Amino acid sequence: MEYTAEKVCKECGAKDIFELTKTEAAFSLKDSTLQNSKCTNCGSERWNFYAHNRPDLDTELLEIWGNDPNIYFMDQDEDIVLAEEENIPLFLNAIDNKLYPQRKLNILLAALCIIVYDNVAANEEYTDEENIKRKKIADKVIPELSYRKHLIDETKNWEIMDYIRKVVFPLIGLNKRK
Repeated sequence: MEYTAEKVCKECGAKDIFELTKTEAAFSLKDSTLQNSKCTNCGSERWNFYAHNRPDLDTELLEIWGNDPNIYFMDQDEDIVLAEEENIPLFLNAIDNKLYPQRKLNILLAALCIIVYDNVAANEEYTDEENIKRKKIADKVIPELSYRKHLIDETKNWEIMDYIRKVVFPLIGLNKRK
């Protein structure tokens, strides 16, 4: 897949498109450089729009992220961005094999908690069929978290948000924090 960044000039409306590598797209490595570049049409540094597509998480990207303390998928709420069902096996493997520093593993634990939080309760905005599927996702992750609750219990309070802990922790047998 080709990865690109797109920028639309505020002055003339020209669209500049820049090619990115998979790593640059995944970790937004060129964002500040591209956002500060001049319009190729009029030379303006003002723009209306900037965006780039991102690759799906895979073993290669997780490895880069996990081993580099200065790399982020997103500056804030990284656990929320990573919390996708298809990432569950990657996360469990990394956690169980202690592939990365504890700070990065705690982000993966938080992402697993978010997957449960996002899927455990029926929601009116989804159809009955979608809610059944969502519940199955949560039911798949809850035993995995229960098995690893000793690791979750060691996380810092700020690493897993209160509203997530209130819903997920009782489901995995962690009713109180130390």
